[in-house]
Amino acid sequence: MHAHLRGGPYPCARPSRFCCLGARDETLVMKPDDDEAIPFLDTRRTPIRDAQKTMVRCHIGYAVASIALLSVPPSSWLHGTRMTLLVASYILMLWLLGRRHPVVEDMLLFTGPLSALLVLPDILLVRAMEILVFAQDEAPLLGGAVPIYMAGVRVIPLTVIIWLGLTLEDMDGYRSARACTKAWPRVLLCSAVVFTAGEGFSWLFGGWHSVEAVTWDELTGQQALILEYAPVYMLVPQLALGVGAWSTYRSTALFNQMAVKLILAVLLTAGYAGIAVLSYSTLDRIFLAGVR
Repeated sequence: MHAHLRGGPYPCARPSRFCCLGARDETLVMKPDDDEAIPFLDTRRTPIRDAQKTMVRCHIGYAVASIALLSVPPSSWLHGTRMTLLVASYILMLWLLGRRHPVVEDMLLFTGPLSALLVLPDILLVRAMEILVFAQDEAPLLGGAVPIYMAGVRVIPLTVIIWLGLTLEDMDGYRSARACTKAWPRVLLCSAVVFTAGEGFSWLFGGWHSVEAVTWDELTGQQALILEYAPVYMLVPQLALGVGAWSTYRSTALFNQMAVKLILAVLLTAGYAGIAVLSYSTLDRIFLAGVR
């Protein structure tokens, strides 16, 4: 497929598989007089819009099923088994969606390795710094510290955040760098809400929580169940992770080679670990030391 920019042919900037995605829709035509048109981003409109309704429906169904499953009393079904089942089900759901929508499969190929690598910072926080605690359940432990389901659990928030960012850009037409600029604050907000809610609900359903760290209910003085176990210092690395994952995926990893995805995942993991340690050492230990 060739898009025409200013009267001349512009070959697709990604492998032939990606070109075929855009070729399914004959409406993918770029305006020759659009000075700010970005051929690569513009061709991405069709696969994202094709998958939007399916992604929304599947995530609503998954959320309902997750709440129902997590509401089962722990004595009936242990937490590790439930979490492992939920994580595996979500990854399977994305894989099945990817059979019809390759952009979803490609996103899974990025968020899957990234989620697995993020176990390493968890091990650091548990064993070296002793500021993260996981519930004692029957799930096998990675590194003797982190339940095995943690290797895939972050696929869920990362997929939601990345997909939201791509969708917001698609709504703005993928016509200029302004689409990306407008999406940044909304992706930032989504990262804050998704990760903070995850931290808060995790211990409520028997997951993990931080110790020796200022939580949001201590900082705000509001006794809210969801904020009781959500540490303030984790907001900074989680915002960096969410925005960084979306930014690197849309600009570099999307339909790129697997080696590129793995390198980006390693860099994001290293950055996340460094920011988490720095945030705890400064924000929690120094700036918020008098909150307790």
